[in-house]
Amino acid sequence: MAETLGVIVFQEQVGKVARDLADFTAGRAELLRRALAHKRAGEQVAAFRAEFVAGAAAQGVARAVAERVFGQLQAFGGYAFPKSHAAAFAVLTYQSAWLRRYQPAAFFAATLRHQPMGFYPAHVVVSEARCCGVEIHPVDVETSSLLATVEGQALRPGSGQALRPDSGQALRLGLAVVAGLGEAGGQSVVEARRFGPFRSLADFCRRTQLGRQAVEALIWAGAFDGWGVPRRQLLWDLQAALEAAHEPPALGLPSPEEERPRFGFLSARGRLWTEVAHTGIAAGAHLTALVGDKLRAMGITPSGALPDLRDGARVWVGGVIASAQRPPTVGGTAFLALEDEGALINAVLRPRVYEASRQALKSPFVVVEGQVQRRGQAISVLARKVMPLQMETG
Repeated sequence: MAETLGVIVFQEQVGKVARDLADFTAGRAELLRRALAHKRAGEQVAAFRAEFVAGAAAQGVARAVAERVFGQLQAFGGYAFPKSHAAAFAVLTYQSAWLRRYQPAAFFAATLRHQPMGFYPAHVVVSEARCCGVEIHPVDVETSSLLATVEGQALRPGSGQALRPDSGQALRLGLAVVAGLGEAGGQSVVEARRFGPFRSLADFCRRTQLGRQAVEALIWAGAFDGWGVPRRQLLWDLQAALEAAHEPPALGLPSPEEERPRFGFLSARGRLWTEVAHTGIAAGAHLTALVGDKLRAMGITPSGALPDLRDGARVWVGGVIASAQRPPTVGGTAFLALEDEGALINAVLRPRVYEASRQALKSPFVVVEGQVQRRGQAISVLARKVMPLQMETG
């Protein structure tokens, strides 16, 4: 117990306490440990209480002390874990922290490649990568793999180059983030590309054999932007391209130009909106750019300004919902994580506020009105009201 300063932290310590304090055999101590970890621990552990107190008394331990220690064992049961798990997590944490510091592009690419995972959605991972100085490259039919990849030269320990976070690497989003494409569709693009760059939209459709819905999703996601052709122009040309894909390849002879509408490029906000709608991720900007004008007009306090506010100050914060949790152990209180262009903002919703906010929380963007709560270095907002915020798509 010395290594944890007398605090019961590891499952192995349950057995040690039971053996040393109450004279349990190794087998009985193991049964107690299992009972504490059981989902119906209350029923199973009760049978051990009298045995534990009696055994401790035989060792000269006061009954009050034995009762208090057994109570600590019961409280520990809800979050017990083996010491081996703690050691493994510590190694993974150190390795992850090292990668995040010195090879951030590789770290965040690997995290995206294993989505869905963990606590936060992909757009939060991308935002964090951008904050760490990683350049985000969008989905591209000519360069994207199925999953996220790293572009640029990696620095290796022992190469004679000083490791630093700004290693000139970038993160390229994978085709798999495009909704409606699917793994098979994304792989067909990668396989077709082995025979050289795509010469036209008809050539792309012919070689990939993708249907209209999948190609439209790629167009709206900006995967063809590298061609320098407006997205709406490609959508207009898609029907002819699909028809040509089922005909023999052209001989390369000149053909008369058909009369067809000419479309211009979307605005920056329009491009961002379609990318978010079809991938859930914004490569070139933060998602809150879609509601940025509204947030500024409302006088919303950005995440970076929260540390300057006093405890109890009234505040309005807003952004995209990164996560929402309502653990069963906190009496109906919900915890909301909002993300703006600077960082995450933690909001606490008491049961009454949460119930009144159920409909608002269905919106991807919200504004929260509440009070600043400071607990040491931790800052959160105790919510009084939650309001939905509509995206600007123009």
